Amino acid sequence: MILDRDTVASIRFNSFYFNQLGCCTYGIIKSLYISSSRYFTISDNSIFNYNWNETRGIDLTSCRDMAVLRNIVDVKTSNSYDEGIYIGGSGSRSISILDNTVYNTTSGYQPTATTYGINVQGGDSVYVRRNNLDGLGFSCPGYGIYMKNVLNVMTSVSVRAYGT
Repeated sequence: MILDRDTVASIRFNSFYFNQLGCCTYGIIKSLYISSSRYFTISDNSIFNYNWNETRGIDLTSCRDMAVLRNIVDVKTSNSYDEGIYIGGSGSRSISILDNTVYNTTSGYQPTATTYGINVQGGDSVYVRRNNLDGLGFSCPGYGIYMKNVLNVMTSVSVRAYGT
């Protein structure tokens, strides 16, 4: 699902499933991609994204005033990297990521892939609380939570089994 420059929406109680682990898809496969939007609630969804190359479950780029609540996100790659929840862009602000469960199931499948439970690259006022992140083993490099160039961060999360 792709949404660009939208305002006020709720994405709830959906299932997203993508499975392309065999060769060869290129580019980042995003189950839910929202760009330059505001006032969204993304809650109670099940997202399964299994791809040969780069994989993202939820991707919010340059978004404001968003809530990501109670989702189950399972991502797997057989070649490159996977990210359960990605926040990017300097325009990202006032985003709450609460009570989600993220599985990076790549680790048993491809030990050279890099995994991120939650990856935040830029923004302001990002709140990450009460999430369960599971890298399912130490065989892959990666992080439960990775944040870079973010102002005003609050985190409280359960992280298990990431390589770094």
